[in-house]
Amino acid sequence: MASEGDQQQKVWVDLETKYPEVVLCVGKIRFGEKARKNMPKNSKQDQKYTLAHAVCALLNSGGGVIKAEIENETYNLERGNIGPDLEETFRSLILFPDWREYLDFEQRDNYLLIFVKTWSSKNTASASTKPRICSLSTGLYTKGISSLYHVSPKEAFSFLERKQDKARTEISSEPLVKIRKILAVERDINIINNTVDKLFNRDQLRHGETLTFTESGHVEFKHYSTDKFLTRVKEILPQYIAGFANTAGGYLWIGVDDDGKVQGFSSDDGDLEKLSLLINSIQNKLTLFHFCGEEYTHILRCEHKIFKVYREAGDHCGYVCAVKIQPFTCVAFAEDPDSWLVEGNTIRKLKANEWAEWMTAADPDLSNFSETFRLELSLTEGPPLAKPVYSHQGLESVDDLCKQLFPVESQSIICTPEKLTEDLLQEHQGLDILMKNQLKQLSEGVLIFSRSWAVDIGLPENKDIICDVLLIAKGRPPILYTICEHPISKDFFEYSRRIAWKLKEKLVNTGGYSHKLCVIPKLLTLPSTISGGKEWDLNIEEMYPQNYSLITSGNMKDLLHALTVALLSFKSFLSDRVGSEFLNLLTMQQYQVLSENLHKSKKLFVYGLPGTGKTILALKIIDKIRTMLQCTKNEVLYVCENQPLRDFVRIGGI
Repeated sequence: MASEGDQQQKVWVDLETKYPEVVLCVGKIRFGEKARKNMPKNSKQDQKYTLAHAVCALLNSGGGVIKAEIENETYNLERGNIGPDLEETFRSLILFPDWREYLDFEQRDNYLLIFVKTWSSKNTASASTKPRICSLSTGLYTKGISSLYHVSPKEAFSFLERKQDKARTEISSEPLVKIRKILAVERDINIINNTVDKLFNRDQLRHGETLTFTESGHVEFKHYSTDKFLTRVKEILPQYIAGFANTAGGYLWIGVDDDGKVQGFSSDDGDLEKLSLLINSIQNKLTLFHFCGEEYTHILRCEHKIFKVYREAGDHCGYVCAVKIQPFTCVAFAEDPDSWLVEGNTIRKLKANEWAEWMTAADPDLSNFSETFRLELSLTEGPPLAKPVYSHQGLESVDDLCKQLFPVESQSIICTPEKLTEDLLQEHQGLDILMKNQLKQLSEGVLIFSRSWAVDIGLPENKDIICDVLLIAKGRPPILYTICEHPISKDFFEYSRRIAWKLKEKLVNTGGYSHKLCVIPKLLTLPSTISGGKEWDLNIEEMYPQNYSLITSGNMKDLLHALTVALLSFKSFLSDRVGSEFLNLLTMQQYQVLSENLHKSKKLFVYGLPGTGKTILALKIIDKIRTMLQCTKNEVLYVCENQPLRDFVRIGGI
């Protein structure tokens, strides 16, 4: 399998794309059943892995597009499938019977485009066991009765859950009881392996003797007659040490065949020293993930011993190496999981500890605040990058806030927010007619005006843009209209595209929207008679499969809920206290102060009783002004009324 560096060269982010989302290029791929059957095996595997790696990265990152150059130029998607081996790869990767729910395919000239929806276990029968993220492999092994087993991505969640429960049970024990339990377990292991342990304590072995025990859950035999002895041992050791440690401990005997007969291996003193160093280095390099909170003292323990092997005549003829591995309560990884993520303009592989934290993440324990908070978005329902969201008991829920912000009425397109819409229509003659022309044949939805959707989602604004308007209406995908007062240009297109991209990211990764989604950027000029720049007046909707991301009665509520969370959420100040990041929501009044006409208000006074959220609102306003005016931290002066508040604001990094 290719190394991480090799894979990053085979899959790269397309920086020249016109799509309003992440596009990954994978180079040349051969498609079609017959064409793929005739491929060399290594090339076939490489292409399959490259595609799987790209799909995995997008599933974990909120979705996107894969662009593959078709290697066999006569291929036609409408006349044939992509290839049974690729279909099986996608099916096993996605862990969902209908993998086409996550992937859409479209051929454009000599390119095959794969449109990838975000990973999610929401509303699936397997939601309780489906892992939080997508992985090609886990890097986890266990030792069974007859062989070593790789823990599959589908099994990983339950495996980690069992290990976590076991570790917590031991942690909850009183210290003396815990010590007795550990000693009892070790004593049981010694009883089970009493015969094996006696052999381990011998000084030498006889060539051809048959050991008095067989392979089992605690014993594995390995014999290599190859010249590449050290290479083979180096390949298997991490897996067997981790596998025994993750199960019940045991012994790996190197130089003993499958029948338990001592064969030995040839070696000089130099190679024996290399073997010892190899075993010690692998033990120290294994990644350990701890549930116990004692990572500095809780280590994986194993020891090894090298026996001389003699013939019956008494002459020395080789060596046997035995590795004794103690059981490990927490988790040992043989290697980093094969799981990928898109970050900015790069694709990276997750580290084992990071992956395990992600897999075992749960909603924070807010039992002490049960009368204060109400769960609105759970980790088990959201896409991989989503955080849990809580509203305050006694205040508006997400559903209440959504209905106030984005009221939907049958047979009507509602313009919102009302006051800002009125201001913009009065300030810019012809804006009302321009927008009405976009709403023909639409019957239900909302038209959301903003002086700058860029600022609303944390991007710098463009002074040459009059306003942005987001349309969410049945029968259309979400459309972001960017109203320009100059001819359409490449810069304006890139500006609108990036807002649409960022908005999609926030809807998925903050708002928890898990349906197929694209936000279509559309440039309009005011007055509409402005000419020029037609080459950048692109129909982005035509670049997607037909009806992709279409808003229906079934998903409109989910989309508006996600938009509500994306706009009103902020990191809870209790996150550090409970040891897990989660989000809270602004109230309707707080959001109105934050969203309406900050451009006009040079002075703003926020009054309220203690505990009503004045500090939260002040910090959000300053953050928005910083984005709007593109200020650096050194250009912001925040005057605090007392020292605790000063320290609190410093932590926020304003």
